[in-house]
Amino acid sequence: MNYWEKAHFQKYKFFYHQVTKVTSLRDGKEFALKKIKLRNEAHLKNIEIEVAILHSLNHQGIIKLYDVYRLNEDTFGLITELVIGQSLDSIINK
Repeated sequence: MNYWEKAHFQKYKFFYHQVTKVTSLRDGKEFALKKIKLRNEAHLKNIEIEVAILHSLNHQGIIKLYDVYRLNEDTFGLITELVIGQSLDSIINK
């Protein structure tokens, strides 16, 4: 993760992933880092599908995927557009 620094004030944990606000060291722009913990080989296929779908979509209502890293043996990092506001769960559950 040479080009990113973590912001310390905003972190969200979910069952199998964590989202952290990060800042690009190149240009100072803010992004979201979604860390996904790999559970098994079948889960790896699901991560690959998620990445392929996000790469192929271009719509104002869908976050953009900018980069993917293998952070360690069992964790992937997806660098996405940062969206500040309500969580999807809170919108759906209204």
